[in-house]
Amino acid sequence: MSASTLLGLDDQPAMMRGYGAVAAEVVHDVVESSDLPALRSLYCDPVDGRLVAMDSTARFFTGGLRQFQLFRDQDCRLSGTRIVDVDHVREVQDGGPTTAANGQGLGKQAHVIKDHPGWRVHALDPLVVGDGLDHLRAHSPDLRWTTPTGHTYAHAPPPALGHGSRPDPSSTAPDHTTSALERHLAHLLELAC
Repeated sequence: MSASTLLGLDDQPAMMRGYGAVAAEVVHDVVESSDLPALRSLYCDPVDGRLVAMDSTARFFTGGLRQFQLFRDQDCRLSGTRIVDVDHVREVQDGGPTTAANGQGLGKQAHVIKDHPGWRVHALDPLVVGDGLDHLRAHSPDLRWTTPTGHTYAHAPPPALGHGSRPDPSSTAPDHTTSALERHLAHLLELAC
């Protein structure tokens, strides 16, 4: 159902998967009389109504999201040991979502330490390169851990193919003096020679 129907501002029917259209008053009765833990928000394109996003009510990293965290982090983000838990950087009770950007693979000891007084961890702002992939970099943030003594440690996820596989930064740094098309053509010409 639309947000306006949920809030009682109109009486447009809702769509129940597997059943079709359902009268708004019926859905209101179901929502008010049930012990639903949460409602899932589906976001539609206002132009043509297609589904473009869905929020997550999950509290745990499971399925594909957990697999992504394990592949991305490879080892504990604090100690470098084997990942045992995938944990929230910003805790759920503090409003942290269960998303790739807010997850981190941790060993058991690091997970326990994180919850002790004085320890803090937060995600750093992603690097902005301007190559069209900046929105994806938010899913793989560097993390800063702060100890009770105030010491800080920044940890970046490793390259996907493991440590030592990162390309030479000087060869991949974007050249902003030429357009992307010019750089692509120059690369193709290099390959042809």
